[in-house]
Amino acid sequence: MYYKYVSLLLGVMAISLFSGCKSSKPAEPLKVAVVIGSELSGQANIINRAAQSAARDEGEGKIIISTVKNPTEAAYKKNIDKLIKAYEDKTSLIGFVIAGRQDVPMKEIIRTSVVTGHPLVLFGYDYPDNKSDAYVGVKQRLAGDLLAEQVAKSGSTPGKMVVVLTGPEGTAIYEKRLRALKTKLHTNVDLRILKIIRNGAESAGALKKLLTQTPNIYAILSTGPWIFDKQYQDVLKSYKGKIYAIGNTPEALQALKNGKVNALIVEDIFTQVYESVRLCISRLRNQIITSPEPLAPVVVTGKSFPEFEKRWGKKSLSEKLN
Repeated sequence: MYYKYVSLLLGVMAISLFSGCKSSKPAEPLKVAVVIGSELSGQANIINRAAQSAARDEGEGKIIISTVKNPTEAAYKKNIDKLIKAYEDKTSLIGFVIAGRQDVPMKEIIRTSVVTGHPLVLFGYDYPDNKSDAYVGVKQRLAGDLLAEQVAKSGSTPGKMVVVLTGPEGTAIYEKRLRALKTKLHTNVDLRILKIIRNGAESAGALKKLLTQTPNIYAILSTGPWIFDKQYQDVLKSYKGKIYAIGNTPEALQALKNGKVNALIVEDIFTQVYESVRLCISRLRNQIITSPEPLAPVVVTGKSFPEFEKRWGKKSLSEKLN
């Protein structure tokens, strides 16, 4: 009788085990949506590759790349709400990695994410009193320092005049870069800032007038990638001086490749996205995360461009290129 009951019990256990295996479903992957503005659409492939690499290295994670074409807070909120509706279910949350924009307030989006429990990591641009789970950024003052150092290395003839093209007044990122640039140049007796031009509707005309009146301008320093916009490139067709800029747009990199710019200070967007997604996945696992130290920008010249090109958008850049 004893053996009969044991056999019956083992049979029931086997049936239960078999039934359980048959009905069980694979665990849903953690979902991370990377939301970028239209200004980064030209680098969507790099952003996607970085995000997918982070998900693969973490062992799980479904990546959704979403571009907001209309840069307003309402457009970002609508986009995020749509992603939540499409990808979130009763058993799992969707986490967000968002490229901050200095021209778009995101206080309400950040607050809403915190209240509803959606993990949120920002990269690129930080906000005052940021309440997101983490922020991955770049040393903006160092970018300004490096820009000044590059033009200073190019020669030592006293009285060289340079022109600075920078962002609209009051924009945090460009103000940090400009302050560092001015401080660094002030210590170099060979270089003198002739004029600072704020990027805007009349800026190309102001630069054209300046180049006409002062044909011996040694270098133009751009604290952003605008110098590669068509309006400025048309003005610079007959310019023979040097150009140094901060920027990693396709136009900026092509100009360096073609020898039309002497050096670029590049923000490593691959690493920013990679680290942001990795942190977001950790937060989805209910792990505690903190913002990492800001990343150092990278100097790229014509000499180091071939090595840079091999790595750009495929893996993290080191702080120095040979």
